[in-house]
Amino acid sequence: MQGPNGSGPHDGVLASGTFSPADVTCPKVVVNQDEDMPLLDAIRAGLTYVNVHTNDGVVPINTGPGDFPNGEIRGQIDHPDKKLGG
Repeated sequence: MQGPNGSGPHDGVLASGTFSPADVTCPKVVVNQDEDMPLLDAIRAGLTYVNVHTNDGVVPINTGPGDFPNGEIRGQIDHPDKKLGG
């Protein structure tokens, strides 16, 4: 995850990491009522996205940045092999 640069040195990286099959809570993705596929195949097919849920802990909810439990920002997950034609 990349982020804005404030004052001082910053390389833009806010968070990074990897996951293994043991870390996956949903090993298969339902494509439609007749088909499901392994998560990594769904990522490679462009069928997945990340949704960041936030809550500032102050009532009421959904009052502004940092307070969207249904998702504040989301983005498509892209597999680098697609860019290489692999």
